[in-house]
Amino acid sequence: MTDAPMLPLLVGVTGHRDICPSSLPLVRRRAREIFENLISLYGASQLHVLIGMAEGADLEMAELAAELGLARVQLFPTTIEQHHKTVAQPALDRYAALQKQHPALLEIVLPPVASALDNQTQDIV
Repeated sequence: MTDAPMLPLLVGVTGHRDICPSSLPLVRRRAREIFENLISLYGASQLHVLIGMAEGADLEMAELAAELGLARVQLFPTTIEQHHKTVAQPALDRYAALQKQHPALLEIVLPPVASALDNQTQDIV
């Protein structure tokens, strides 16, 4: 790693909601290895992780990023209140604990997107 100032490296993470429980240790180990390699190249303060915040892989990687001291950028496809209605209570509890112990650097809520059908209707009217 150089001493020169560097721009942050934003790494996007995504995966399945339903990870096979027997595969989880391997997934976490491999992800940890990848993050640790990036940390050795860029430094933990330069590495940011973009996470979609769904249950499953997203939550696992959010927790792993926190364990490694990496900044998280959390991306929500709907309002946070609407998102929480789609997530099971155990996952919500894990999110709350994660946010309390290691707050996200930034939370982004995507704006609603009109469907192609909505656009056609507006063009006709």
